[in-house]
Amino acid sequence: MKHTEGQLGTDPGDSTDLLRITQILPTADGIQLEWASVEGKRFNVQSSTTAEPGSWEAINSQAIEADGTTTGFIAPLSDDQMVLFRAVVRP
Repeated sequence: MKHTEGQLGTDPGDSTDLLRITQILPTADGIQLEWASVEGKRFNVQSSTTAEPGSWEAINSQAIEADGTTTGFIAPLSDDQMVLFRAVVRP
């Protein structure tokens, strides 16, 4: 999914200002994901086992609204299968 710098809320003049998952921690409930964000932006967390186009599925039912420079979500895990995650900006 492609977004412009304006949609993401990042600074096109700063190569270090980008949307990326910054922390992944195991918890009793799944995997805690944290990413750099901009206050007021809304996100979906998606997962895939292959990263193929069309294989990504949203795993949160409600938008996650950023209230600061870091946003987090606990992604549930169902088995030992490898899972990839990404955070995407919702319109």
